[in-house]
Amino acid sequence: MLTIAITGGIACGKSTVSKMLTAACPAGAGASFDCDAAVAEIYEDPHVVERVAMLEPDMDLNVNGDLNRKLLRQRAFESSEFREKLEAILHPLVLKQAREFADSVSDGVKILFVEVPLLYEADFPLEREVELVVASSQESQINRLSSSRNIERELALQIIKSQMPLEEKMKRADIVIWNDGSNKAAESQVRHLIERCNPLFAV
Repeated sequence: MLTIAITGGIACGKSTVSKMLTAACPAGAGASFDCDAAVAEIYEDPHVVERVAMLEPDMDLNVNGDLNRKLLRQRAFESSEFREKLEAILHPLVLKQAREFADSVSDGVKILFVEVPLLYEADFPLEREVELVVASSQESQINRLSSSRNIERELALQIIKSQMPLEEKMKRADIVIWNDGSNKAAESQVRHLIERCNPLFAV
């Protein structure tokens, strides 16, 4: 099974491209794992909530057993030290889930797409054969963050700047999908990639 790690900048369309890739594979030949979805599930664990809240005892991060996600996100982007401590809690748990998912897929799965937003920033230790970066212009990122997540421009820029520059990610990637236009344009690139993988599906 080929593992393709999908990363890129925030609001570049990583999830959209991951879904397109999985859907474009022959029936049953593609599977996907979303690290952000895994984090959301992990945050439901009371023990994790307690550990995260203890990183900043003076902040109101724990609200009746649930994490204050807005405050947590703001703090993570404000402080690299806090972000590193948070990642030290979350990443081993996410990696464990990703490995368990990979072990659980059927023998018919030829390609596993794993969406890892901080693949490069956190040097995420995922075993993979291919690295795919989904990229777009900064203005598109800001517009998407504003329209879909109601994030103000100033905070959007702060979030973008907290990540590794897209130019650097694109240099590191084996494959780049430029997602700055319509879904149709992205789908065309996805179809081309899957066609290149056709020999793998015949095995």
